[in-house]
Amino acid sequence: MKMIIDSKTTLPRHSLIHTIKLNSNKKYGPGDMTNGNQFIISKQEWATIGAYIQTGLGLPVNEQQLRTHVNLSQDISIPSDFSQLYDVYCSDKTSAEWWNKNLYPLIIKSANDIASYGFKVAGDPSIKKDGYFKKLQDELDNIVDNNSDDDAIAKAIKDFKARCGILIKEAKQYEEAAKNIVTSLDQFLHGDQKKLEGVINIQKRLKEVQTALNQAHGESSPAHKELLEKVKNLKTTLERTIKAEQDLEKKVEYSFLLGPLLGFVVYEILENTAVQHIKNQIDEIKKQLDSAQHDLDRDVKIIGMLNSINTDIDNLYSQGQEAIKVFQKLQGIWATIGAQIENLRTTSLQEVQDSDDADEIQIELEDASDAWLVVAQEARDFTLNAYSTNSRQNLPINVISDSCNCSTTNMTSNQYSNPTTNMTSNQYMISHEYTSLPNNFMLSRNSNLEYKCPENNFMIYWYNNSDWYNNSDWYNN
Repeated sequence: MKMIIDSKTTLPRHSLIHTIKLNSNKKYGPGDMTNGNQFIISKQEWATIGAYIQTGLGLPVNEQQLRTHVNLSQDISIPSDFSQLYDVYCSDKTSAEWWNKNLYPLIIKSANDIASYGFKVAGDPSIKKDGYFKKLQDELDNIVDNNSDDDAIAKAIKDFKARCGILIKEAKQYEEAAKNIVTSLDQFLHGDQKKLEGVINIQKRLKEVQTALNQAHGESSPAHKELLEKVKNLKTTLERTIKAEQDLEKKVEYSFLLGPLLGFVVYEILENTAVQHIKNQIDEIKKQLDSAQHDLDRDVKIIGMLNSINTDIDNLYSQGQEAIKVFQKLQGIWATIGAQIENLRTTSLQEVQDSDDADEIQIELEDASDAWLVVAQEARDFTLNAYSTNSRQNLPINVISDSCNCSTTNMTSNQYSNPTTNMTSNQYMISHEYTSLPNNFMLSRNSNLEYKCPENNFMIYWYNNSDWYNNSDWYNN
């Protein structure tokens, strides 16, 4: 199915048509996985959720931890009613640990799924590799061009249907994975019948403790009220500053420079003028507290932190609800993709051999391939950027399609000799004989599905069926 352009050049007919007829429908494409330049899993929302989780992981769960957390000296007594905090903080900490162990890997894997599928269908220009959609186009050409060769047509049809079958199977797997994330998010927010209490229940208990302690200690003097109101207003301003910040496309880290009174700040905006102004005001409050009476120092620090944590949990619950909507949408997108490819697989031979129908399919595949490449790159960027400071060392690096760009991963000597066991079958973790991997490290896969590190001083660990294997050169799946 080719058209003669001149005496020396021929092009596939669909390529020429594509230059004058663009199909905006993007059939077989990623749908609403992106909206403009915004990936469906928002980097900014991920940054703030991750920061709330980090705050939860660091909460004090006994008196000594509380003293250390708010820098309270041993000669300042802590009334017994403050012990109400420890139980609810423990629940919050358990919830944050559950997120890191269960939800964090699922969400990262979901982004990996999108990248894997995108590069599979669109190809990867960085390694000059054609994708499945290009191969489907070639097979369509073979079906039409060999209309007098029954064997060639039969082979092309078989290859075409088999390739579609692979894409359908993967789309269904990723649809199910998105569904599982929705279920896990609901567990995280609302609890289950086992040990997970749920953010909404922690939120309710924390508000009860907050009300009791504020009545007993936060309103005991005009100075208490004034300082706590200042802290509250600064917290509100900090959140507004972070939410207004658009440049969160780089790696996200969290700084506790502002201390427990305000919690986290996104690393990239530490130099933001508004953030620095907030820090200066917090420093002034700390100076006041250092020279204040013991009860004022204690009460403002502990209750100020409590109020800040309460705000974080409110925001975490709200953003968790939005995350459920995102993954419900993603579940529907994968279902649509699978159905579209299934319709393509069942296309009749007569339809394929009809030049107009074949041209339309070719154009749709080409448009979809372009769209998938954009989404795959955004998904890969999200995977590299979306990590938290405490958990990134212990999480597996999943292989993305035929190659994997891995983020820098710091490894301790203990982790090098005894890798994390929080990995599932067919996941890979890369270790280095020194301390870290370079950015954009490439793990390549050959035609035998073997994985290779390009330098001898790297080690691939493979965890499968509860057993570890490793090899410094080749790794066979």
